[in-house]
Amino acid sequence: MEKRIYVILTSTSSKFGRVIRALTGDGYNHLSISLHKDLSDMCTFARRKYTTPLNAGFMYEKLEYYTLNKYDNIGVRIYEIPVTTSQY
Repeated sequence: MEKRIYVILTSTSSKFGRVIRALTGDGYNHLSISLHKDLSDMCTFARRKYTTPLNAGFMYEKLEYYTLNKYDNIGVRIYEIPVTTSQY
């Protein structure tokens, strides 16, 4: 049976995000992965607090985190990737 994973690229609204986009020349600065189509559980490697760029690690996150609960619109790309059961 084929399963799917979801890769989410975002253009976050933080100052650090803007610096990353400027340095890379890319429109997106953050990547998350989810095993759920509704993106209810997402995993990422990111800053534990958005104000401290050096304190980072693997963590779970929610959709609200991308806007820092301040912004309505941010850039997002979602890729749905089919995988085999063993890859999943």
